[in-house]
Amino acid sequence: MLTIHHIVYRATIFISEDTAFRELGDCAMTMTEFLSAFKDKEVDIYCGGKDWFYGTIENLADGIVTLGAPEGIVHISTEKILSVSPRPAAS
Repeated sequence: MLTIHHIVYRATIFISEDTAFRELGDCAMTMTEFLSAFKDKEVDIYCGGKDWFYGTIENLADGIVTLGAPEGIVHISTEKILSVSPRPAAS
């Protein structure tokens, strides 16, 4: 079984509605470090197959992200996350 512990990429990361985007360049970081940029923001998290979650990232600790979702609190292992994207603002 292959486990990815670090993300290495050339990236532009969403920081906030005001600052829009910030260029990070080549970087290596853990998923927890990456998710910290989205703390207290609404996100979509995809874990593969039918595992799709959305809500507000409330906490990040010990490889677990706590998501405040419409159906309640959801805890997701950061090792299972394939993609994260900010949710568009509600109209």
